[in-house]
Amino acid sequence: MAAEPRPEGTPPRGLRGVLTSREGLGALFLLICALVVGIEASGLSMGRGRMVGPGYFPAILCGLFVLFAVILLVQAIAPGRVSVEFGPLRPPAMMIAAIAGFCLTFPFLGAGGAIIVLVVIAALAESGRGPVELLVLSVVLVALVWLVFRIGLNLQLPMYPGDV
Repeated sequence: MAAEPRPEGTPPRGLRGVLTSREGLGALFLLICALVVGIEASGLSMGRGRMVGPGYFPAILCGLFVLFAVILLVQAIAPGRVSVEFGPLRPPAMMIAAIAGFCLTFPFLGAGGAIIVLVVIAALAESGRGPVELLVLSVVLVALVWLVFRIGLNLQLPMYPGDV
């Protein structure tokens, strides 16, 4: 007995189908967020009725994440869910790498160097970017960050190694 073909865009049945639906992936993301917030807030004091402690808001946030995740899971189980089509992984991988590169180089290169690293790695997400375009974009972004944070907000943001 052959299985009936699924209509286009319909996720497979079972747990795999739930987790590959848009709602299922959203619920999984919310549960991961709830786990991270719950672990980080576990050592904070909740406080009392009128004097809430530093752990009160994260506990409420964790509970809301779980509540919304359960709502999304119920929707993911219901018929009529839409399957998520996974496209090329290069663009999101390069965006994550660009943010990580910025975070790792900021203490050593300052904001200016870290922004250049960010722009160059992010440009690898898409082909067709020339070096002149990357140079112009880097210079404009560094100038905007300097104008907004150093001049406009008067923050002590290190723009280059040894600054501030």
